[in-house]
Amino acid sequence: MCGINFFLDKNKLQNDSIIQAMNNAILHRGNENTAFFQKDNFYFGHNRLKILDTSTEANQPFFSEDKRYVLIFNGEIYNHQLLKKELSKKYVFKTHTDTEVLLYFLIENKNESELNGIYAYIFVDLKEKNIKYSRDKLGIKPLYIFENNDYLLLSSEIKGIIASGLVTKKINYSQIIPYIHQRFVDKNQSFFENIIPIPIATTSIHNHNPIQKKNFSDKNELQQLDVILGQVVHNQCFADVPVGLFLSGGIDSTLLLAYLQENNYPKPTAFTIIHEKKDIQFVSKDTYFAEKAAKKFGANWEPVLINATILDNFQEFVAKIDNPIADAAFLLIYHLAEKASKTHKVVLTGAGADEMFGGYYRHQAFYRYLQLKKIFGKYWIRLFKNIPTQFLSRKWKKLVEKIDENTQKTFINFTQTHWNYNKHHNKNDLIDDVIIQNNELKWALEYEKNHFLSEDVLKINDLAAMLHSVEVRVPFLDNQVIDFVDNLATKFLLKNGKKWLLKQLLINKGGKEFANRSKEGFGMAFGEWIRQKKYSDLIINTLHKKNTIFDELPYPIFNTIWQLHQNRKADFTNEIFGIWFLAEWLHQNT
Repeated sequence: MCGINFFLDKNKLQNDSIIQAMNNAILHRGNENTAFFQKDNFYFGHNRLKILDTSTEANQPFFSEDKRYVLIFNGEIYNHQLLKKELSKKYVFKTHTDTEVLLYFLIENKNESELNGIYAYIFVDLKEKNIKYSRDKLGIKPLYIFENNDYLLLSSEIKGIIASGLVTKKINYSQIIPYIHQRFVDKNQSFFENIIPIPIATTSIHNHNPIQKKNFSDKNELQQLDVILGQVVHNQCFADVPVGLFLSGGIDSTLLLAYLQENNYPKPTAFTIIHEKKDIQFVSKDTYFAEKAAKKFGANWEPVLINATILDNFQEFVAKIDNPIADAAFLLIYHLAEKASKTHKVVLTGAGADEMFGGYYRHQAFYRYLQLKKIFGKYWIRLFKNIPTQFLSRKWKKLVEKIDENTQKTFINFTQTHWNYNKHHNKNDLIDDVIIQNNELKWALEYEKNHFLSEDVLKINDLAAMLHSVEVRVPFLDNQVIDFVDNLATKFLLKNGKKWLLKQLLINKGGKEFANRSKEGFGMAFGEWIRQKKYSDLIINTLHKKNTIFDELPYPIFNTIWQLHQNRKADFTNEIFGIWFLAEWLHQNT
């Protein structure tokens, strides 16, 4: 809902202009009120997007009555009304915002595990000179840090820190190879040296409580999940402004729409990416299913047409991005949010459902891999790899290339791109001893959440939407849902196929045709567009041999996949998009 900035001047030499520059750099995150506060060598900056309590009394920085404590906060605390009841025994509240609840919650030093929401905050005790900053357990809301002997800088975006003028802008070239292999930088890294994200509350997968043995019943679990999701959607629609929905017509977003209808939410607006007729054969069937879902579950359907012309402004888009991620959904969410921002400040999205409920093909493939390994031992892998490739379909060839006798390497291979995936493994990703209570499937889903979810999905949703002052809420990553999934045996999540629990809930609500549609990516016809001379030339003009990116990636490798793609002998859409994105970003930032 906001953008936050903080600056600690350890030498007490600076002035207000620094925090103002930081605020100006991320004004898109909340342009309805911008403010800063300075006390001694502490500087606080805040850009507000008014969602709860639109009065001026709810503006930030937010102070305790005695002015001892200061809070700047980005996000939403969904259970703030419940927390407020307890805190009201001691404090008198002057607003009905969750910011004030969080302030007194932190003053009381309560356990952060009680917070249910999406948040990043900076909390300072001006008397004791104590600084506390934190992010939600999945890192849904961003917060970046730079610190040296002279300064401590914190901001919702990297560009806020850069705008301070106190940090030398140095590209972190060590992250080019991780980006090429996995589409994003390594955990707790960025493309700028010494500027990193604050680690999320659940960075370590070793600290989870062992799964309690329990008798699982499909019916009981479905009923429990149904109640939880109904309550979560109700809670996350709490706002003093309308709440919309990004609707693809897939399982996740359609299920959210069904819950909105059940909760009698006034006809919500559902925003969907649609394509021109000539492009439909190259993309998913989202338009067809989204329109039907909107009609069935009572939404106001708002199609957002995109075509090849969005590439005309690609350089302008890249200029707004402080950390590239090789995911074309980044660009699509940006355009969805641009349309939504005309009428909405808040939207729901189905992001996170695949990671929580095992919705990707790689999850099911890994589940089968573990079953085969258990039955036949590791020797079947060697036998499988010796099968002549001419007897295998393209899908089976990819599987053969990626499986390994090392279980963890196999799953990491499944998650990585086609760029010679076997050679990039962060040593922290591979655990050679006990893997989460000897549960390899559990390890795989935790790896997914701590890498692809946090470093790709959540980052692109937040940044792309907030560039248009739109807050994205993710019901499938609510604390109640996380706790529910954590209490399930992992194999229960996948025993009836990918994301079967959510599919069954949708079927129960009359959405069988949406539940049974094949999984399709949130895509655009980029691979076809770049075969047009106009856009082919645009890419090649950036991806010339002297581009910095080819200091790490041999140019002949890129040229080979480019020629194969352009001649329709292979589809390297994702790889080319990622390389173009990074090359253009490097060109603009070096």
